Parts: sequence; C-alpha cells; structure tokens
Amino acid sequence: MRRLDPGTSDGYDSISIGQGVYDVDGTKVGSVECIDWQAGAITIATNPFAQGAVLASFALIQWINRRELFLSCREADLRSGNGGRKMIANANRDIRSALMAADLKRSERQQISRPFSYLDEVIGGLEVLHLSGLTVLPSSFMPRLDTVRRLLPPGVEAPGRWQRRIARVIDQCFDLQEGILQAGGRMWHENAVA
Repeated sequence: MRRLDPGTSDGYDSISIGQGVYDVDGTKVGSVECIDWQAGAITIATNPFAQGAVLASFALIQWINRRELFLSCREADLRSGNGGRKMIANANRDIRSALMAADLKRSERQQISRPFSYLDEVIGGLEVLHLSGLTVLPSSFMPRLDTVRRLLPPGVEAPGRWQRRIARVIDQCFDLQEGILQAGGRMWHENAVA
C-alpha cells in the first residue's frame, strides 16, 4: 500500500474498476464503478439500497493498493460534497498563507536591497565627480542625497547634515550601507525568533 501525494498524479494509474473504496474511518463506501481520467475523478458504486453512486476527486485518495483505496474524508462528507470542498478550502487557505509569508519576506528583502542598491548608485555618482577633479559636493547632487533619507529602513538614520567634501560624503554613504546591513540582520533575526 502506498500513500499518494495530492500534488502529483503519481499513483493514480493504480486505480482500477472494482477496487474497494474506504473512507478515512475505514468504513467501506463501495467500489470503483467508473474512472474519469480527464476530470480526475472516480464514480463509487455503493450499496444498491443506499443513496446511489457518489463522485470523488482523485485528490481525495490518500492510500492505494491493488485491491482497495482509502479516501481522506468521511463517507457523509463525500455524499454531501463537503469532502472535496473542505479539502479545496484547506488547500486555498494554505496557499494564501504561504503567499502572504512569501510577500512579507520579499517586502523585508526590498526594505534592505532597495536603499542599499540606491546608495551604490549614489556612491558611483560621487566617485565620478571626484575622479573628474571635484572635491566639494555640488548643490545639484543634493536631491539624490535627500532621496537616500526617504529610502532608509526603520532604525537607520541619514546624517543630520551631509559633509561638504565628496570623499567624506562617500564615507557617510558607506556608513549608511553598514547600518542597512545591520538593520537587515536584526530584521531577519527577529523573524527567525518569532
């Protein structure tokens, strides 16, 4: 007997007409009457004195062997249609939760990577100015430094006043990058502990 992974189709080829079908409690529901490979479902023939055949998605099959298969829901849920809906609702909830966690991680990475990358660009621009012979920061460069202030993550503060000499401003930018990395480390550590 092997357990099926609902995320793959591996093992579904073991389904055959006449196999016994049991619910999660081990109660016999009936036997496989029809297999709809395209829809990914089986029709289960039940006791003729009961309520008739029921339909079950392949995704509800939890265990399978040559003679029988076991479902992940109760017979009553299967008959009411709740077995499939419940499983789909749980899967949707898990997917939404995983997406929200991934979005949070992506957002946290961007809080660090965006200002760090921008500071790299600013440093590159400052180096170009310095290599062209300028030593004092031109006032036309100040809007780029003001943008740095808005991009910084919580816990990292821009200097109250930028230095006048280009080489000193480059040092200030490197100090900010170091602060960003430290803030990122704190953020990742807090999330790992939480």
